[in-house]
Formats: sequence, structure tokens, C-alpha cells
Amino acid sequence: MPAAPPRRHGAFTVISGPVPVLAVGEVLGRHVVLTPASLTLFSGGRPRDTVAWLEVAEASARLPRVRLVPPRVADALAGLVAAYLGPGAASSMTGEVRARTHDGMAREWQIDGHHAAGYRSEDVLRAARLFAHLTAAPQSRRLLGDPDEVLALLARATPAR
Repeated sequence: MPAAPPRRHGAFTVISGPVPVLAVGEVLGRHVVLTPASLTLFSGGRPRDTVAWLEVAEASARLPRVRLVPPRVADALAGLVAAYLGPGAASSMTGEVRARTHDGMAREWQIDGHHAAGYRSEDVLRAARLFAHLTAAPQSRRLLGDPDEVLALLARATPAR
């Protein structure tokens, strides 16, 4: 049976497999996978850098925010711009995941967005809250073993605007 396609939820994607994982960023491009044990930068389908949660003192995500129209509408408009000006004119927005370790080393990973114009404000807020919670409450990292539960908790904990 073929693998299930990735499921997007705002800024996050659940990647199905023997053990489903939660990712932030475009899974076909640069993205960071969050597991109970680590954060791993992937690029070109391959892991490029990993930091164990036990080493992390602080983690955060900075994601592009679209303000005027919903991301899907902005993506359609970006498609029109690309058709008129060429594909490079409306390339995917990038974000960043940062991790600072207890010994002061910093990782700053560029990630690709799966929306060309950015994410809704609520989705940016959910990502920020998740990273802040995973930093402040290390015991919560075990929840990353069930990505769907993490997303359900985020949806309940983040008030709509």
C-alpha cells in the first residue's frame, strides 16, 4: 500500500509513515521534523542537521504572515504573478526555526513555506506557542509522538481572532 500523502494543518504538516511525525515547513523542500527526541532539518528529502531536545535550551519558529487575504487566495495570486513575470517572481516564502542549546550553540535553519505568501496569523501564533511550550515544559515533548493530538491541543488552546 502506498504511503499516505502528507496532511497540512496551518503551518504544520503530519507526515504519515510507520511512525507519523510533525513537520513545520514545506515537506517537499526545507522543513524541520519535530519528534519526542529531536528537531531535524530536512532538505532535498534528506536529514541535514539534528539537535536532541535534551540539548535544547530554547526553540522558536519565525514564519511569514499573510495579512490581507487567506493563504490559498494569495497562492492563486502568486501563481498569476509567476505566469506573467516568470516562476522566480512568486517563489515560496521562507521562515526560520531556531534552536539554542544549553552550551550556547545556536542553530538557525531556513525553511520553505508551503504557502507562497505566508500563513494566517492564527497559524503563526500556534507555531510560536508550540515552540514556546516545548521549550518551557520539556515533559510535553513526548506528545510529539502523536502529531494529530498535538494539532488538536493547539487548535483548542489558541483562541480564534
